[in-house]
Amino acid sequence: MAISADDTAAAVASATIAAIDAIAAVKVSVKLKSGTTDTINWEHGYIGPGVEPAEGVGTTFTFAEVTAGTKADLGGTEDIEFSTEFSMVDVKSSQLGETLLDQIQNGSNVTISVPLLETTAEQWKRIVGNIAGDTLTVGANDLEGIGESKRFSNMKQYSRELVMRPSNAADNSSNITVFAAFPKLDSLNFSGSELQRMQVEVSAFRDSTRPQEISVAAYGDSSKGVLA
Repeated sequence: MAISADDTAAAVASATIAAIDAIAAVKVSVKLKSGTTDTINWEHGYIGPGVEPAEGVGTTFTFAEVTAGTKADLGGTEDIEFSTEFSMVDVKSSQLGETLLDQIQNGSNVTISVPLLETTAEQWKRIVGNIAGDTLTVGANDLEGIGESKRFSNMKQYSRELVMRPSNAADNSSNITVFAAFPKLDSLNFSGSELQRMQVEVSAFRDSTRPQEISVAAYGDSSKGVLA
């Protein structure tokens, strides 16, 4: 879709989105940022880090990487428990006593219990050292652990997108995706006779970049990405 030198920022943004959407091989989501007419949100659907955005020719556009992508396979699991909690306010009428007339939902929460069966030093570093806990470098060695360095910090900044896919699934239609997942180490067993496993409890934060219908979690194929 052609653009002209005197086109508005909104027209250029719309033309850019149309051109990208027309490329079938490109697996991304693009959308004008909510509340603006000249800012494009772009999300790669492929797993893993992408190339730093940059312009190919001289323009007045600016480019910024909002969230850097990473890829990490958490390995085998078993009996993942997906729990939901809906907070409700009862609606009652004094003339009917304690008769429940209705309920108003004023919140919802999702938690996931994940047993990781392939516990390795890399798993410990990824979940504890990089997210839930912290890392201390002493000489040439890294010590991953739990201390006070993240006390009073907002944990959402350390959250990651978590995609759970059945091992026998032929496609992504049965995936469960939590867009802003924060894993917490619940327990780790040490045994000379049993398979070592790391029990992780995952909190699901609201992701404001997603549509309200699925801003916490989604079931189905979200591999192309869904932006608000």
